[in-house]
Amino acid sequence: MKGLPILLLPKAYALRDSLLLDVKEWQAIARAGFNEHDIDEDGDSDPWWGSKSIRECQKFLGNVDNWDHDSVASSDFGLLWGTNINIHTAAIWTIIEIFRDKDLLSRVRAELSAAGIDGIITDHDIDKLLKFPLLQSVYAEVLRLRADIQSVFCSEREDIRINEWRFPKRSLLLVPTGPAHRDEDFWNTRDGERRLNKFWADRFFVYANDPRSGPRKKIVAQMDKATVYTSTNTAATNSPKFVSSGLSNSFMPHGVGERVCPGRFFARREIIAFCA
Repeated sequence: MKGLPILLLPKAYALRDSLLLDVKEWQAIARAGFNEHDIDEDGDSDPWWGSKSIRECQKFLGNVDNWDHDSVASSDFGLLWGTNINIHTAAIWTIIEIFRDKDLLSRVRAELSAAGIDGIITDHDIDKLLKFPLLQSVYAEVLRLRADIQSVFCSEREDIRINEWRFPKRSLLLVPTGPAHRDEDFWNTRDGERRLNKFWADRFFVYANDPRSGPRKKIVAQMDKATVYTSTNTAATNSPKFVSSGLSNSFMPHGVGERVCPGRFFARREIIAFCA
């Protein structure tokens, strides 16, 4: 709602203010009731703030110059909003896409089994999960197809130039990710076999012996500069590689530029761990 007057969005502003008031009330209760003895044996959870990360965030923000309790509440409201707005959607769609394809489900389970992951997921397991090519490709494809967002561009210092267009500074630009994520001039559809409005778990894979593979119509030329993970359960001669580089202008599920989502790495850990 940045830059838009309240007269144009009265309901949106009213809802925001109501939610912010709830956060302020919660934090006032937590500050009054919290005691170090309330922290669970694991050293993390407690009934007031919820987790160690939130407690540490309170201490850090509380030391920021000229910040009062209302300022901290506003910051935490943004955190809560950001951690919920797309994570739940992406997590549920990841589960749906995996379980409605028996072959894909079998491949995912094989990848987990080969790495010895079974039962409760630990932090160490999450670090391993983030290197599994198939899970990475599934996650990326879900974001491409199912997690449309509106990226907001606003420069306070200079005009924004996009190709032949110039937008004056302080202008608000809303850029939807959907058209870029479904651009047939950019994305590889294997000559129409893998349509962009359909989920394809292997879209972000490159196979050394398959020149038609890869997310782009033209495979990333310099593989040594790509973000690549080799599968743990396929033969070395035909191991698929997960590729995420060379897509910045057409794959932007977390936004772009200075307003890119700061929690994107946490979101990836949370969603992949949830699915595993």
